Amino acid sequence: MATTASADITGRTASAGRVSPALSWAVIIAGVVLGWGWVLLAQRVGATIAIDSEVLANALFYLILFVPLAVIALAAAPLTGVRVFRRGEQAGRWAAIGLGLGVAGLLATLALSWLQGGLVVGTVPPVAFGIIALGIVLTMFQTGIEEVFFRGWLQPAMIERIGPLAGIVVTALCFSAFHVAGGARAPLSLASILLAGMFFGLLAWRSGGIVASIAAHFAWNVIESSVLGLVPNPANDVFGSLIDLDLLGAPMWGGQEEGLNASIGTIAVLLALIVPLAWRPTVAKTPAIA
Repeated sequence: MATTASADITGRTASAGRVSPALSWAVIIAGVVLGWGWVLLAQRVGATIAIDSEVLANALFYLILFVPLAVIALAAAPLTGVRVFRRGEQAGRWAAIGLGLGVAGLLATLALSWLQGGLVVGTVPPVAFGIIALGIVLTMFQTGIEEVFFRGWLQPAMIERIGPLAGIVVTALCFSAFHVAGGARAPLSLASILLAGMFFGLLAWRSGGIVASIAAHFAWNVIESSVLGLVPNPANDVFGSLIDLDLLGAPMWGGQEEGLNASIGTIAVLLALIVPLAWRPTVAKTPAIA
């Protein structure tokens, strides 16, 4: 029989102690495998969408891809003793920190590519501002659900069982693996996605909630795509952008199809963001599932 899951000051649900370790591990493994498999299947489902409007087809694909991931996380959370929607302590302050680090991180990686001489200004295709706004909303939807799945559910469940460092790293590895299922292939790209997962994971752990990681993830992605038009590279997304910048320099600095994801500048910036978060004293006493 289902019970109402209340949370104590650590964020652990009141029902957490009643969940057997074997069942919780089975749920974690099943949730990750099911989610990863769905990302693979969704690529095929998306290819069959027959809608004349490319914008609507892409918007529908976002729903098809991400809604099931949220369902998996919300269904698995009570069976693993996790409360997914955690604001954490000083949520407003951490939201501002997340937004600031996300914007600064993306701009720093772009600056490193520009210094290598591979940044050019393209011609912005004529796209209605309403479509650009839709792209921004979908980016919030995408990053929000990714954070709910990985840092809202999976990471605290792993931290509770194997500790903070291992839990954050394992969750980041899963985050990277899901992007492989979504099409990422370049080694540098997978390395930067792994580090991004650790960066978002450290923000969630330090703040005791998912507000900061959502803010950082959204800020990074929306500046990269809807503001600067860096995704895909070189081209412009179907939802358009305010500016169209293309990276045409050395492949190792982002001058390839996967853009800044596959830039060593991104790896350097993410490491610079991770180190202080990893060494800084904790904010909450037990922030793993707070």
